[in-house]
Amino acid sequence: MQTRSLLQELLSGVVKARDEVSVNHKPKLVLKIAPDLTADEIADIAAAVRTTGVDGVIVSNTTIKRPSNLTDRAYSHSSQSNDRHLTRYAAANQYEVGGLSGTPLKPYSLAAVKALRPLLPASIPIFGCGGISTGEDALEYARAGATAVHLYT
Repeated sequence: MQTRSLLQELLSGVVKARDEVSVNHKPKLVLKIAPDLTADEIADIAAAVRTTGVDGVIVSNTTIKRPSNLTDRAYSHSSQSNDRHLTRYAAANQYEVGGLSGTPLKPYSLAAVKALRPLLPASIPIFGCGGISTGEDALEYARAGATAVHLYT
């Protein structure tokens, strides 16, 4: 509950400042959230978005989760020749701190979109983001409730 009131206060202040400064044109305000939120946190965010005039939500940013099946690809060089062999090993970044993006993010982001969509009216768009590398990925986000998808490299 405390989180919701702090977020509502912050978003209300940003919307108010935007409305006061932007007389001729109001830029859209979109809140970007992480996929690591609990159901209660997602509900609090949805309530704050509904009541403050924020124009949309981007789900997600990066995740701090590290799936157990996370692997990296690396080339190892044979000491006997110049051959390069593609090997897979437990990812060093599986144990690092900070944001993880790309394909491993997709399941978490999809789950957050699915949780958020029923909590917001259709007039508030949700932008799905993270792990989208094919047209099928984009369709999964649409089926989960995303209004649009955000592609980036």
